[in-house]
Amino acid sequence: MNREEMLLTQLSEECGELVQIISKIQRFGRDNICPGMTKTNSERLTEEFNDLLGIGFMLTEDGYKLSPNTVSIHAKTLKVERYLEFSKQLGTLTDD
Repeated sequence: MNREEMLLTQLSEECGELVQIISKIQRFGRDNICPGMTKTNSERLTEEFNDLLGIGFMLTEDGYKLSPNTVSIHAKTLKVERYLEFSKQLGTLTDD
């Protein structure tokens, strides 16, 4: 396995870890500290997100174009806000 393959594998693992902590927040709450852990789920989410970004930066240094694009980010936030509003209209999203 070469460096690129290792980094891409690591990126996929970091994505999986991010998904896992998101699921824990949804099930147990952001302020919960899971048994055997010392940090809240919210703190762990921050750590996992930063781990993902770290691998992203390494891939960027190796030629991938993973730099944040504010125009694309803004477009995504607008799209998600539209879907959130639609979900509210359908009654599948609450305000709490």
